[in-house]
Amino acid sequence: MRRLPMRHRWTSRIRTGGVVAVGVVLAVSATPARADLREGPTPTPNAWITSAEGVAESLWRSSAGDADFATIKIDPETRKVVVYRKGGAALSRYQSVPKPADVAVEYRTAPLSGTETNQLIHSIKAQTTTLAKQGIEVNAIWSSGSGPVTIQVQHMNSNARNLATRFGTYGPGTVTVEEGIVKATRADRDFDARPFVAGAHTISSAGVGECTSGFTGRSAGTGAGYMIVAWHCVRLADPRIWTTNKNGVSGGSYVGRATVLDMNHDIAYVRTADSVLPAIWDGPIGSPFLKNVTAMQKPNTSMTRICTSGAFSGARCYGTIYAEGWYYIGGYWSYLWVATSNNGTSIAARGDSGGPVFIPNGNNVTAVGMISAVEIDPNLPCTGDATQCGQLFYFTDVYTEAWLNHDINMTQSWP
Repeated sequence: MRRLPMRHRWTSRIRTGGVVAVGVVLAVSATPARADLREGPTPTPNAWITSAEGVAESLWRSSAGDADFATIKIDPETRKVVVYRKGGAALSRYQSVPKPADVAVEYRTAPLSGTETNQLIHSIKAQTTTLAKQGIEVNAIWSSGSGPVTIQVQHMNSNARNLATRFGTYGPGTVTVEEGIVKATRADRDFDARPFVAGAHTISSAGVGECTSGFTGRSAGTGAGYMIVAWHCVRLADPRIWTTNKNGVSGGSYVGRATVLDMNHDIAYVRTADSVLPAIWDGPIGSPFLKNVTAMQKPNTSMTRICTSGAFSGARCYGTIYAEGWYYIGGYWSYLWVATSNNGTSIAARGDSGGPVFIPNGNNVTAVGMISAVEIDPNLPCTGDATQCGQLFYFTDVYTEAWLNHDINMTQSWP
């Protein structure tokens, strides 16, 4: 049994259903999936506020039946009542609401929800081949979670500038276009960039520990962003992590520092320095694509259709879980689960350590575990860039360790 390095390793007031007072956002929405805005301070009510609340109440009542309505906010600093809608434009129903002279109404595009952001990123990615034929070379498509979605292009031209309008399905300002000199920062598992996802190449400080990025998420307790990695992939004297490529060279993005290390479960938690997305790289090496993490589940021996995603092997399906217990691997004990390939082919390889173990569900996945070790079979053909692989592997239960014990919700983005 060998660990999967580390390739150099030795082995105001709220009215129910109505308008809130100053600075507090309406919880009522005709589109519940859309992101709510953060609450602000509540100043002392005065005549203007009372007047603004009346306008907001009337606007809210007028929103009945408007599928694009999101929320309303009273902004005392600009002395405006702001209506947030998909698309941002005003409808005649709102414009007909009586307004005192000192209360202005503004219409803005509603922030994107996480689901809308992911759908928009996927829809743009699906058009990159067509865009290339039109002279638009897209390098990256990314977002910090609630929009806007940024399209990075190799060269800015008139066609590229029009992308914000072309893909502005959710309204003005939801898509931005920028020129970038780094090609394909979001094109494969090499040199993964923000927002970080699971299944990409990582390396610890001093060129030690070439492994795979694990699930990312947000701490329910502190709100901080985290990436899960294998404990044996971290250089304990300097537990910083970067992204890299299959050759383990420098030049990738800085992920962050491992702040919690748990040898007993071969898991470490990296406090991320930049944004993370609840997603994994799926697909074979050379043709990866993203899938969203929408659920978490504790492993059990009735699971017969689990998959893995390693930076060296790519995505591999399916496997069956058949045991759990303490295992002495690579010089120390860890409590791990064991699974094997259903068809006798490779399911994990050296260098895949830290990678996600998941259950696929269409374009979404359920987080189950983190690859820890593999029993190398020298006669087994490997996939992707892997050279040492096996059909039996060991993994950590991330539902218990990351979620229940460390409050890391692997279905949430950060920030």
